[in-house]
Amino acid sequence: MNLPVFILINAAFIVLDGFVTLAISSGSNLDIVVARLWSVAITLPCLAYALNHLQRAVPSGGVLLIVISGISTCVSFGIFALIITRNPFLQWPTAFLAASCGGLALAVAGYVRARKR
Repeated sequence: MNLPVFILINAAFIVLDGFVTLAISSGSNLDIVVARLWSVAITLPCLAYALNHLQRAVPSGGVLLIVISGISTCVSFGIFALIITRNPFLQWPTAFLAASCGGLALAVAGYVRARKR
């Protein structure tokens, strides 16, 4: 799997994560951090399954790309939770966008680092 495909897959799952967070937060009275945690819990297995399915077609990295994406998603949630708890008047889509960009940058850096090996 090459870098643009990896970025595209992670970006697509970031968008899916945002929509699931929106659906959970608007459909229930949960706090936005809890809604994002549920969203990560829902979309992370889907991302792992999609990457695993694509890795079977082109075996070049195996589990490493799944681990990189999982770690970047968890870091993105952590950054989101920190931004929201430190700035309670900040709207959550802004915090989501900032955290997702940071997580995607971490995933790209991890991908490039893994490919150097």
